Formats: sequence, structure tokens, C-alpha cells
Amino acid sequence: MLPRILALGLLLVASASCSSGGSSSDDCKNICQKEASCVDQRSADGKEEDEEQNKFDQSECIAACDALSRDEVGKQLVDKHKACADAAGKDCDALLKCK
Repeated sequence: MLPRILALGLLLVASASCSSGGSSSDDCKNICQKEASCVDQRSADGKEEDEEQNKFDQSECIAACDALSRDEVGKQLVDKHKACADAAGKDCDALLKCK
């Protein structure tokens, strides 16, 4: 299950990749790093039924998050996702349910 932020952000990545080459925000890096760690942990624990469908690319997540952060509506989605991720703490099940 790809996090919603990644799914929504992938739509913006193509257009954003040709524009600014700025660095990723710390929030995006932290969120995506936590999600990548949880996906890896779930795969190692054998909790993922279809590994191919549940691959997680941390750099794509960061790019999508950064792209979303560039406009007002996308920034609200990122902020909402960050709040959920912060509330989840180290609970991977809760984190991966964040929308």
C-alpha cells in the first residue's frame, strides 16, 4: 500500500522535476525515511503479501512530498500527513495508515 502522499505526489513529480532543483525539506526526508523503514520492517517480518506491489522508493516519496509542498493545497496535505506520522510515532501500522 503506497502512502496517499506518494500516490498524489507522483502526479506532480513529472512537472516539478523540470523546474527547481532545490533540496528536499527536512519534513519530507523524515516522513519518507520513517515510511521506508516501516515498509522494510514489514517485508522482513513477512507481513506484506505482495512484495512487488508494496515496493517503496524513498527518493520518489521525497520528490513527491517536495512537489506537493510547493502549492497551498499540496502543502496542507503534507502538513496533515506529517501530523499523522508524528502522532504514529514508532507504530508502523499506524504510520502506514496515514493518509
